[in-house]
Amino acid sequence: MASKVAEFYIEASRKRYEHIRKKIDETLKANETAMLFIREGHLVQFPQDIEVFSVAPPALDEIRRWLRDRTSVKESESDSQPED
Repeated sequence: MASKVAEFYIEASRKRYEHIRKKIDETLKANETAMLFIREGHLVQFPQDIEVFSVAPPALDEIRRWLRDRTSVKESESDSQPED
């Protein structure tokens, strides 16, 4: 049951992102500018002729850096552990 729900969710998400891409492609004309507010980690594939700038608050960058550094430390620790 859970796998079926997950399948439906993934398919609905795929369709949603595809719909967003199509709407952008249909409505944004040459030399126009637009602003889209969308969550980080979205899967929208923007048309190739669109230049995308991602803007995030500085605090988010600090969190990403902390997570990246923490992951690196954990990976280093696990690499240095002897295998059984």
